Amino acid sequence: MGFNIRDLEFEEIEKELMKNVNINSAREVEKVKRYLNLLDIYYQLDDSIKEQGPVVVTENGKQSFVKTHPAIDAKNKINTALLSLEKTFTFIDSDQDDDGL
Repeated sequence: MGFNIRDLEFEEIEKELMKNVNINSAREVEKVKRYLNLLDIYYQLDDSIKEQGPVVVTENGKQSFVKTHPAIDAKNKINTALLSLEKTFTFIDSDQDDDGL
């Protein structure tokens, strides 16, 4: 398995979050892990959409119909969860540079 830019991005996001939350708080550390897990799933869904396309054909017996890839709806739900989780982080020093998290 070769180098994956996404792994580097995840490491940077994890470093940034861990630098800015109380690492002695199990709750804050768990939120960082949950955030990264959701982010990973979000991009896995993105890969599936890129691979299969944004529209899929569903067959049900003799019927077939075209519909939006189900991963698009799942990505929207995960995005909402990510945004909600971001709001719950308790950052140590609010005077530090904020890169959007």
